[in-house]
Amino acid sequence: MAMKKATKAFTQRFVVQQHPSRPIDRCRPLPTRKTSTLCAEGSVHNQPDKDALSPSDFIRRFEELVHNVSLQQKPDLRKIQKAEEILRRAEDDAFRKSNVIGPLSTTTTPFNRLLRAYVKSNEKQSVVKAQELLERMKYSDHLPYPDTFTYDAVLFACTKSKHTKAPEIAEKVLKEMQSLANVHDSNVAPTLTSYHNIILAHANQSASVYGAAAAAEDWLMHLSNLSIQPENKHLRPTTQAFNHVLQAWATSIENNGADRALQILELMINLKDAKTDPDSISFATVINAFARRNRPEEAELALKRALDYFNATAPHETTIDLTTCLNRTMGAWSKSSRPDAAQRAKDLLDDAYTLASSSWSSSQCTPQQSRIIFAPNADTHYYYVLTLLSNEQEGLSQADEHVREMIQSCYQRRRRKAGISSRQLTVTPLMGTIHTVMKAWTSSHEEKRAQRATDLLLQMIDLADSTSMNGACLADCIPVAGSFAICIDAWTKSGNPETADKVLMLLNLAEKRRCHDAFAYQATVNMLCRFQSTEATYKAVHILRQYKKLADEGRVKWVPSHAIGLYTAVIAGLGRIKNEEAAETALELFKSIPVTGPRAALPTSKTYTALMVCYARIRSQEATRIVFELYLKMKELDANPESKVRLDGIAFKTVLRSLAFVQDHVHFDDVLSFFLCELRSGRSEFAAARDFLVECQSLLPLAGLPLTRRREIETDLDNQLRGLN
Repeated sequence: MAMKKATKAFTQRFVVQQHPSRPIDRCRPLPTRKTSTLCAEGSVHNQPDKDALSPSDFIRRFEELVHNVSLQQKPDLRKIQKAEEILRRAEDDAFRKSNVIGPLSTTTTPFNRLLRAYVKSNEKQSVVKAQELLERMKYSDHLPYPDTFTYDAVLFACTKSKHTKAPEIAEKVLKEMQSLANVHDSNVAPTLTSYHNIILAHANQSASVYGAAAAAEDWLMHLSNLSIQPENKHLRPTTQAFNHVLQAWATSIENNGADRALQILELMINLKDAKTDPDSISFATVINAFARRNRPEEAELALKRALDYFNATAPHETTIDLTTCLNRTMGAWSKSSRPDAAQRAKDLLDDAYTLASSSWSSSQCTPQQSRIIFAPNADTHYYYVLTLLSNEQEGLSQADEHVREMIQSCYQRRRRKAGISSRQLTVTPLMGTIHTVMKAWTSSHEEKRAQRATDLLLQMIDLADSTSMNGACLADCIPVAGSFAICIDAWTKSGNPETADKVLMLLNLAEKRRCHDAFAYQATVNMLCRFQSTEATYKAVHILRQYKKLADEGRVKWVPSHAIGLYTAVIAGLGRIKNEEAAETALELFKSIPVTGPRAALPTSKTYTALMVCYARIRSQEATRIVFELYLKMKELDANPESKVRLDGIAFKTVLRSLAFVQDHVHFDDVLSFFLCELRSGRSEFAAARDFLVECQSLLPLAGLPLTRRREIETDLDNQLRGLN
């Protein structure tokens, strides 16, 4: 008898025509391409028939490749495509050879792995590809017929996809599973996981699709009705299924989403079924639904409901963590614009510490009692600080004071002396909490805002360097490059030349702690250039060179568009010094700009003009020669359509001034004639040229032009001025 059953199962797996739901297709045209084989790297090449791999060899290679892909956290799309190509070649060769009968693979496992690889690849069309593979397995004579795991894998792909057709595909697949479940000898039937997946597929679309939450709830009701039947007791809804529906209503775009989520939560409580009893996730989801809709009072009521429920019904010898519910409620107050939000958040925090030290939630409970964890953590204090900052009058000072108390309470000496519970003192502030207060100081109008932000940074550094602290607690508040960038930004916005020393101190401190980034150097250089002093400009030159050196070593990020802006600002600052040394330094910086490779920062029109101004202010023959060479380079680039460098009025004004002061009338005449020709052509760069034409008239007597030529140019300038009028 056992042998007959084994023979029947073997026949059902390999003789495809006996499956009642698979159509028989013997009219498929044979492929006309040459017999193909697989090289060692997995790519397909045409080879003679004598060296061709058999279809079973292709399937073996396919299974090996899919197995390797399934082990990757994020599979390579190229390897997935290679597996698909191998599978297609295996099918084509199997159809071509008349002696191949039945499926090439005895299991659906590699195909199920490929379906899940689609999901992990995060490809937009993953759900469409999963459906296509399912259809091929259903109608191909040489692929194994999909089983329940295959259908569930497609449903799983629908839950992870943002494709608008994902819920529609999920419904089609599940209805097909329901139909196959009624077929004799079918190995496909929907499971509880199948229904969970289709509920989640609709729930994930609720934030953008109207009616998606209701569709998820409908499937939950359908599952509940099915479970009433004696043969479907294994399909009884669970807490997880209800949580999916709660999540759908919580994130729904519909206005009544939070109220409907609360009704479903009350239904879970009233059912009094161990399989559908709400857990901490259920309450946290409802609280989040009210928080998203700016209803903090209802969120706090849901939190109290959770405390009362678990205090009365929590099973013995269990631990229930309601800290997430507390944090969601605190987040609801932080998002509200209520004037009493800060006070309500403070009362909630005090009540949380009071409950955390009570007997029913502390570690003093006996093993036979349930333990409810309701203790504020770092996230709780983060939301509390956000709530304090919502108060425009005293919120910033209160948030700053609260963060400083948290930092000070982390020290061992403070923990021994303070009369506060050890649970509160061991909460180390998150780096994001401290950064939030520092950014608030930066954007405020307080006179000492930069110093207050810097004080918090120095406390972070002191806390990180403290040898009496536990390293695991410090990981959340160790200063990073962003910490220094916030303070540097605060000082640079003050605009006081005396702050340059503070900024340089912070930059040096960041370098010592290896917390420097591109923004710190960019902000420092821009600040120094704004001061327009010789000392500050040369400091900017030093920092710019240091930034480029670190970028060459790969220690900081090099952004070409930002870098060329820094070079332009420093060169322009050197031009204000008006001496030959500054001009030579500017030329040296200009030549050091990388113009090739991936880090190329191509000079712009402003960069060329700034360097021309540096030499034009020296008023010497050699300086004029350099100015004229830069003009010719700009003229060459201006004629290139692919170049972004364009001659403008400032460039012409600079070169004409330089030529006029050395009385180089030949080049002066050429440059001015070219300018007038471009002006007559209607170039947009010279649209506002009236002031420049007037200045050209004043430069004519200095240029040393012949009298006849001078009068011709004067007449031309007068005509241009009349045309502009």
